Amino acid sequence: MFLELDMHYVRFHAVRGVPELPRVTFGLPVEPRSKLANSRGTRRLLMETPGCIGRAGTAPFLPMSRNILILDGHPDASAARFVHALAAAYQQGAVATGHQVHVIKLAELEFPLLRSQADYEKGEAVEAVRRCQDLMNWATHVVILYPLWLGSMPALLKALLEQMLRPGFAFSTLKLGRWPVKFMSGKSARIVVTMGMPAFWYRWYFRAHSLRSLQRNILRFVGFRRIRATIVGSVASLTRAQREAWLEDLRALGRDAA
Repeated sequence: MFLELDMHYVRFHAVRGVPELPRVTFGLPVEPRSKLANSRGTRRLLMETPGCIGRAGTAPFLPMSRNILILDGHPDASAARFVHALAAAYQQGAVATGHQVHVIKLAELEFPLLRSQADYEKGEAVEAVRRCQDLMNWATHVVILYPLWLGSMPALLKALLEQMLRPGFAFSTLKLGRWPVKFMSGKSARIVVTMGMPAFWYRWYFRAHSLRSLQRNILRFVGFRRIRATIVGSVASLTRAQREAWLEDLRALGRDAA
């Protein structure tokens, strides 16, 4: 069973005053494709789960509309890159269910690299980065998709995250006790990684080290609460049917804002 329920009462964000509403999320920290639910399976699981049935006993509890930011993190704008198709599929599913969606395409952005600590801490972000920051503030759920290059995310995606998640925006420059205040608290995330090697090899032999680094050292550090991941392995050898199956999985995740 990979259904997780978070049905706590409404809480308010301690820093920004944003209400955190009850949510239903699906998945394990790293999910194989075979365990991702389609929309019909999602409704079946909800209806079979105690506490998810409507008052009349017939209508399942459906996820509330969310603000979703999709970060397409492939530096190559070529339409042949599977990451772009996966991002579009997630967007299609989310929009079809009524979620509000914005998309950032890394390949279309122009921004400088950070080269010093002073620039990181006190430099002024360029307009393209400020727009990305505004969308990050707006979003309650963030989807990051990228290919695995040399065992990690592409350097340009890392450079964008360094530009966006600056002190004063993503976390405070002052500490509350031993730790800085996290301004991204209450947000959730889905990470989708494509790679040439089999997914099980990346998880077992490499321990998904770069994925875990993004989860722990970047997203959790600035306050993201629920982070799930999908690994698409052996991407170069996928058949047309396998690619379509992955696209349908991403549409299902988009419908559930998961």
